[in-house]
Amino acid sequence: MANKKINIVIIEPSSIIREGILSLLKKSGFYFEAFLFDEIDKPLINLNTKIDFFIVAPIKVYNKEEDIKILKRKFPSSIWLSFATTIFESNLLTTFDKVFSIYDSHETISNTISDFILNENQTTKNFVQEFLSSREIDVLKLVVAGLSNKEIAEKLFISTHTVISHRKNISKKTGIKSQSGLTIYAIANKIVNLDDYSK
Repeated sequence: MANKKINIVIIEPSSIIREGILSLLKKSGFYFEAFLFDEIDKPLINLNTKIDFFIVAPIKVYNKEEDIKILKRKFPSSIWLSFATTIFESNLLTTFDKVFSIYDSHETISNTISDFILNENQTTKNFVQEFLSSREIDVLKLVVAGLSNKEIAEKLFISTHTVISHRKNISKKTGIKSQSGLTIYAIANKIVNLDDYSK
């Protein structure tokens, strides 16, 4: 992997976030060339280089369905990634193969990108299922729904102590402690659907 050069398109209007992404990629030891864009527009669509990864701000896919279809036809083997800095409509997130939260650890992000490089057929669902146990996912869904530890324990027929233990494991694995951060993580990784909580 160290010798394989990867071409990455970064579509991000914020220079701070863009520099952060570049810094993360450099620290991860990837041999890459980055093509930087503020928008999904004609210069990007006319790019004539094989692209391995698109890293795109979620807001930049809004009302860009036709341009995205063109890009996905032109670069069919490309992986689409995003960094969610806030909660977005779930239909925007479905554009991507993987959505990271800004709360994800450096190791989580670099390991996931490495896995995609080694196995382009890996799916987000498989990654999440391996990363969190099925019971941890059950607990996470109820945390996102706003239930207390006691309510989660009653709903899952387990002790409050066990719920606390699962929550500690979830925080340790994801690197996220806040409920808002876990909500972004759960939506980004398609563990929950935002539409289920907006009714």
